[in-house]
Amino acid sequence: MAERSWKHDGVCWTVLVTLLAIGAVKAQGPVEYPGPAPGAAKASISGNRIMLANNALECTWFMENGHLRLSVFTNKEKRVPSTPDSECFRLLLVDGQTLKASDLKNVSVPEIDNLQADPKARRLSARVAGKQIRMILATPDDNLTVQWRVELRDGSNYVRQFISLTLTKTDVDVREVVLVQTLGKSAGTLDGAPLTVIDRYFFAFEHPLAKTRTVNSRLPLNSVLQSSLPRSTPLKVGEEQTLSSVMGVAPEGQLRRAFLYYLERERVQPYRPFLHYNSWYDIGYGSEKILEPEALKVIDLFGQELIEKRKVALASFVPDDGWDDPATLWRFHEGFPRGFATLQERAERYNSSIGVWLSPWGGYGEAKKQRMKYGLEQGFETNKNGFSLAGPKYYERFRDACLGMVRDYRVNYFKFDGISSGGVPTGAPPESAADVEALLRLIGDLRRAKPDLFINVTTGTWSSPYWLWYADSTWRSGRDWGTCGWGSKRQQQVTYRDAQTYQNVVRRAPLYPINSLMTQGVMFANHGLPDDTDRIVEDIRAFFAGGTNCQELYLTPSLLDAKTWDALAEAALWSRANADVLVDTHWLGGDPAQGDIYGWASWSRRKGILALRNPKDGPGKIALDIGQAFELPEGAAKQYSLKSPWKEDAAKPARTLSAGAEHTFELKPFEVLVFDALP
Repeated sequence: MAERSWKHDGVCWTVLVTLLAIGAVKAQGPVEYPGPAPGAAKASISGNRIMLANNALECTWFMENGHLRLSVFTNKEKRVPSTPDSECFRLLLVDGQTLKASDLKNVSVPEIDNLQADPKARRLSARVAGKQIRMILATPDDNLTVQWRVELRDGSNYVRQFISLTLTKTDVDVREVVLVQTLGKSAGTLDGAPLTVIDRYFFAFEHPLAKTRTVNSRLPLNSVLQSSLPRSTPLKVGEEQTLSSVMGVAPEGQLRRAFLYYLERERVQPYRPFLHYNSWYDIGYGSEKILEPEALKVIDLFGQELIEKRKVALASFVPDDGWDDPATLWRFHEGFPRGFATLQERAERYNSSIGVWLSPWGGYGEAKKQRMKYGLEQGFETNKNGFSLAGPKYYERFRDACLGMVRDYRVNYFKFDGISSGGVPTGAPPESAADVEALLRLIGDLRRAKPDLFINVTTGTWSSPYWLWYADSTWRSGRDWGTCGWGSKRQQQVTYRDAQTYQNVVRRAPLYPINSLMTQGVMFANHGLPDDTDRIVEDIRAFFAGGTNCQELYLTPSLLDAKTWDALAEAALWSRANADVLVDTHWLGGDPAQGDIYGWASWSRRKGILALRNPKDGPGKIALDIGQAFELPEGAAKQYSLKSPWKEDAAKPARTLSAGAEHTFELKPFEVLVFDALP
């Protein structure tokens, strides 16, 4: 098949798999904290001293002549102190002035609030109680008011700070807002990356557009770094902007898992596997239109083979590019006379639902040209990338189209494709920042309408953890699919996919959870390697062992034989049953593009999972210490029995591995090994 570089494959017909007969996916619990339990939050105000603390941390602020300053933030394990800047925030103005927190007066005394648990909250941290301290600050002329608050929930290894900015008299041209300044290093080369200090602390401005810059680099090992959010428009009277930052702690050797623990508690909703069929390589490919009869056939084939025969629920079918009439701008073409109503009715026969692909910036190729032509005639705002979501008229049209999908067709999934400048970005260019902010606002609107939506933001995103404050998954970057390395076209495609994950995510954003990536999953379709069945079963198993929540199936169901359906069902059910382990998935080994053996490891108290792949056409080997591979915390079991989870391997003996001792795994050319590891 011809390779496609102009469009990245989104979720077209999304099929969600779960073990639940009703097809709904329940959120997993949080990752276990890899150290002594942080315990209940405590708060106190004594004289000019303000404190939040628990068993893991202690954070104090003080009022100096009525002005707020941060005093100290301490990791209570071995009493290791950190050195964040004493200013809680700074506002850098266009005219060169700087307004610091300590410049402002307090207009209310600090107060302690008891935060109540909300057991129905989507965000995990809101399901537990905690403590909050708040106060109001203002400039001497009372034009700018800042509502400042800090929060510590029970069980948290972090404190969150919130500031809400409002103006009462005149607009203020704020160039950027600084919420973090500390001695340390950046955990990544992308916007929205956290900062770390001696691998025992993390600090971050909780926003995907946050920038990091060096303030002082004269120190030999670490620099004084600052995280800030640029503003493209003045702060206006009557508007309110709320921003947040975090200060967190980690046990020794557990920075990644401690950060993941925080992330899973605070992301918009926790990790949940979302297996989906994508129509792009199947129906409606390229300039073709998706037709209702063939879409119904797809639903029935998956329904019969996967849902009914093999008891794997499919939660959503999502039409990708090809459902709309580009001459009307996000309205259905004539092949869908009832919109998605007929598809939704058919999907519901199988306890499933419908999702949808849309492109905020207008899509790709000839269809984008047609949408742009119509949009310009209608006066919709544009920029060099396409439509401008920051434009009020276009935002209203796009928002109405999305909300209509929720209201009229009960969609449970959105794939937003073609964001900002596309490519392999490190962040949004200045001219796109307002459009990205508009996308975040749109996602908020959609979640208010349907809180449990699965939202996948794709081409043009970068691996900032703070996309997950809004969306469920981001794109790994790179082309949709390509070839790299050795072997058949399928083997080269798998190597390319995983090499892009390694190069664009693992190396550039080491604290981004690879459990929340769109990677371009299993591909076996009319326009996606239909004649290359080489090791398709191992391809399926490797993909699921990679642990990502955005589980894509680019499949033409009529091409699958019984063996492939069985392998797909077995891997999907295994993934769902082990979601509490796979949430911890992290990279193992080297660079697939260089021929290194690589894979994924994940661990929980009840078990570990290890997966390895040899991307070369010759035998290979890798020596691993299972303790290092699983990144075992203190107190974890040290010995594990490794056995393949697949029925065909039931007769193979288990391997017993112990932490502290290396074991050499030998792999045949292109071989994939997957192990359940029981303590």
